[in-house]
Amino acid sequence: MLFYWAVLPLLLSLVSCLPQSSINEASRQTVPKGGKYDYKSIQAIKRLQSRAGAATPTLSSLGLAARAWDGNWVVQDQSGFILYAKIADDDLTMHVYKMENPSPRRVKMRSAIAALWEDKSSYYLRSLLHIKYHSITNQQTLAAMKRAWDLGDCGGASECRIVWNEDVPFDVLRDSPFGQGASKMIAEFSGMARHYISSFDMSRTGLDFNAGPDHPWLEINFRRYDDQ
Repeated sequence: MLFYWAVLPLLLSLVSCLPQSSINEASRQTVPKGGKYDYKSIQAIKRLQSRAGAATPTLSSLGLAARAWDGNWVVQDQSGFILYAKIADDDLTMHVYKMENPSPRRVKMRSAIAALWEDKSSYYLRSLLHIKYHSITNQQTLAAMKRAWDLGDCGGASECRIVWNEDVPFDVLRDSPFGQGASKMIAEFSGMARHYISSFDMSRTGLDFNAGPDHPWLEINFRRYDDQ
């Protein structure tokens, strides 16, 4: 009996560690839909998702319909909402080419992006690592990119990366409309509960606000805490 009480604290300590280790193991796995996780990892993912954020929406739950067109996806509804995007499963990137969301906004664009990935990618939302916005025309975002370019000492390069520990330029981009959208995706959806924004890549082309094909691109890069 004395031995039992002596080892009980140690046993309880070991048991309390098991769920977290299982979660770490599960979140490192990038497995296509239909692939196999080991049973312990599946249970760990379910526990993790039940604690953080809402379930990822589907296109149908948002009242949206998607059709394939020339290797891309066109997502629409009857209100004038349009998302024109491409899913690149090879590098876990969502390419966004066009967005229209007239007021009053019935659907949040970030919800549509998450739903499109969840519905049409070979991977679940937890595997998404990059969102790249092409041909940006949003003036707030363009202004933030120009300021971050100068603060980040990007100079005459054609493109520049701003990483999380470059506090001021990173915060400028994180607080831009697209940066805020990415932050809210992390906060809102259980599939991104272990994500954080690690860096931004952006092009120099078009930072003088010229019209036409010179509009720049901005890529938001995520990492997962368990991928350290």
